Order: sequence, then C-alpha cells, then structure tokens
Amino acid sequence: MDEGLPRLTLVWMYEGDDAAERRKVIAALDYPGFEIVSPDSGYPMDQLADLMAIDSEVCVFWSDDGKPVGADFLRLMVRPLLGSDQAST
Repeated sequence: MDEGLPRLTLVWMYEGDDAAERRKVIAALDYPGFEIVSPDSGYPMDQLADLMAIDSEVCVFWSDDGKPVGADFLRLMVRPLLGSDQAST
C-alpha cells in the first residue's frame, strides 16, 4: 500500500443535494487507492460491513452531512486506527 497506509473501503452514506457532485469531491480526497461504497438508505445497518472490499484492511463508515472536509480527511480518520509506529503517515 502506498505510503504505508492500509487499504481502505469507505462506506459512504449521503442524502444531501447533488450526490454525484459530492461523490466527486469525496473521490478526490488525498488517500491512495480507496474504494467508495454507497449503500441504499434501506440497507440493514448490521450488514454494512459486508460491503467492505475483500482486500481492504480498514473500513470507515461515514454518514456525510455535506460539510466541507479537508483533503486529508480520510488520513485523519484512519490515523487513530494505526499503531503508534505507523501514525506519522
């Protein structure tokens, strides 16, 4: 994985305006090779982990409220999940 970051699946839930445009913003975040999965609003909460890509090491569940996020948003979300020796990436 690039820069020592774990392979990431982002389970992205968004019900705001212009989801296609927002998805473009999310896809451009500074995190190498992550996958975005968007479940239907009726998808069972207890089965969301089933959407995670088989080769992913980390899964982040994000109920996106449409507020601006920095390009490093995903890195900041993953950092606490890494061991202290990897947290500097």
